[in-house]
Amino acid sequence: MADPRRLVQQALVRITTALVDGVTHIRHRNTSGTAGRVHKAAHEWENLGPELAKPFSATTRDRDQVDRAAISEHDSDEFVGPLPSSAATAHTPNLETKLLTPDDWRVRREVVLAKLRESPDHYKTRYETAAARTEQQWRDMITSRTSVFTVFRDGKPVGELASWPSTDHPDAQEIHAVWVDPTARRSGASDQLMQTQLQWLERHGHPRMVLWTREDNTPMQSLAERHGFTRTGNTRARSGGGIPSVEMGRNLTSDLPDSH
Repeated sequence: MADPRRLVQQALVRITTALVDGVTHIRHRNTSGTAGRVHKAAHEWENLGPELAKPFSATTRDRDQVDRAAISEHDSDEFVGPLPSSAATAHTPNLETKLLTPDDWRVRREVVLAKLRESPDHYKTRYETAAARTEQQWRDMITSRTSVFTVFRDGKPVGELASWPSTDHPDAQEIHAVWVDPTARRSGASDQLMQTQLQWLERHGHPRMVLWTREDNTPMQSLAERHGFTRTGNTRARSGGGIPSVEMGRNLTSDLPDSH
């Protein structure tokens, strides 16, 4: 049976997300959908129960990891270091999240090189290889993703989170490239990135979100759980062996059936 405290935590994240989204629409003078968003928050509360913990089916499978080395600078699940102690419910004064465009290629370059310097053993690509990429290659690394969000603290890029279509679920987007600079950890940056990404994907009609993470990557799993993700039961071997990866997922719309 699911832990009631975890169910409450997941429900509160969904309630907060719906309320913040409603306030955002008011601020932008778009009030047509506000009532629905507030109603959604109330609906989440009224339906708090075991079903909140089952957005995906639990069918176990074990297979080789998809090799995305040609288009990805690193494994899809990496997050290094401790996470904030509680979920961010709104943008903090010194944190700002931005959806990157190809013209922001220098920002993406700065963040990727920073993560490769900080944790070279966690990524497939070497720092020297990434540093030698051309401007067009960096632009392509933004346009080839569904979205790339960067979080800034006091104007400096300190983390990122990206998404692309899942190869396992035709209707899902997959999170990857999760990283926050050590100087910005425990600031709420990772929660703000995740919340912003989920809200953006839902507004753009994407019904589901999944991610893969190493089975022992407790910080990444804790981040995902705070934002409504649960384990699907799917597993796969990692390239090169070692600790396997586990899949986590959640629905982005409340009226979707569970995935089977």
